[in-house]
Amino acid sequence: MEELQEVGTRGVWKKRVVAVAIGVGIAALSFLGGFFTKQWTQDEELQVLTEMKNMIQQEYYQTVTDEQFYDAAIKGVNEYLLDPYSKYMNRAETIEATAHGKGKYEGVGLAFLSSATGEQALRIQRVSGNSPAENAGVVAGSYVVGIGGLDEEMQPVDEYQAFIDALATYETDEAFYVYTRTQRNALETERYRVTKSAYVENYVYYRDKTSSYRFSGKEDATASAWGTGIDALPEDTAYIRLVQFNGNAGLGFDSAMDIFKQANKTNLVLDLRGNGGGYLSIMQDISKYFCKNTTEKTPVAAYAEYEDSREEYRATGNVYDEYFKENSQIYVLADSSSASASECLLGVMLDYGATTYGNICLSKRGGEAKTFGKGIMQVTFTLSIFRGDSL
Repeated sequence: MEELQEVGTRGVWKKRVVAVAIGVGIAALSFLGGFFTKQWTQDEELQVLTEMKNMIQQEYYQTVTDEQFYDAAIKGVNEYLLDPYSKYMNRAETIEATAHGKGKYEGVGLAFLSSATGEQALRIQRVSGNSPAENAGVVAGSYVVGIGGLDEEMQPVDEYQAFIDALATYETDEAFYVYTRTQRNALETERYRVTKSAYVENYVYYRDKTSSYRFSGKEDATASAWGTGIDALPEDTAYIRLVQFNGNAGLGFDSAMDIFKQANKTNLVLDLRGNGGGYLSIMQDISKYFCKNTTEKTPVAAYAEYEDSREEYRATGNVYDEYFKENSQIYVLADSSSASASECLLGVMLDYGATTYGNICLSKRGGEAKTFGKGIMQVTFTLSIFRGDSL
């Protein structure tokens, strides 16, 4: 029995060794199969990219991390492959872009004509609605020449980066002064007390002969008196400035048109100068006021043509007759910075007869009187819900 037991034990061990060997063999084959499958199915260019990264990390005289390598690759795609309106955005950039689309910003609220040096450096192109700068009374078109704390002398700044660096020395909600001049070399300097703080931008302004309003930018788009009326306007005419198709611009425009109606105005001057566009959905909503010669409840406001299909985007209603008369005149102000959704809205107004080419006034910039000329739309695609990035 002992001999039989010994033989049996050896047999068990032999079986175990064979089983382990087979398991190791299967694992090795699986690894090799996976490796070669990846090599065969992966784009050759991706293989090259990975091999480049590995070789650079092994042999290059400076340290290059994975993050640095892939950031450089993504930057190359953004700068050299995609058009100026398309880009990859990481999680932080996606969050920021989403907030900006809702009109949510943090800062003083100044946008400059150019970030370069030269004659136009630090000329204020736009003062954001409801921002600390607008609330302080800073005027678009003037030049920032300095910045300083409440108990400090003015620190001169003559270029964009110098302004940004000076601005960074102040904490959120800390008060300081921004100094401006109507011309860079003017003698008289204006001083405005501002802070860096969060705000919801307003994109709509209403004015007529005797009154002037801006809107909260929040969900109720509450109107509040702001500035003064335009004495040169006829009694039956109102002026509405639409800055961008972002945030709650649609609600703000609704509020402005309600004031227009209550004030018994019949003619409108719509200012789209500097309006670079925004969300198509907001353009569709605002279009409902300008679909004149149609009985459709939701007329087509725009369409996109692809190689084998066409997609229509409709106005959210048709209320032209509730606000305008048959002989109402609608004038539009535009310039070379009027782009995208602005041009699309102009198309709606022209196609449905709410305005005419003769009623479109183009400001000349750079020697040309034209709109920007952008006929493409963008959509944001989420790449990974876990990473939070998008394209």
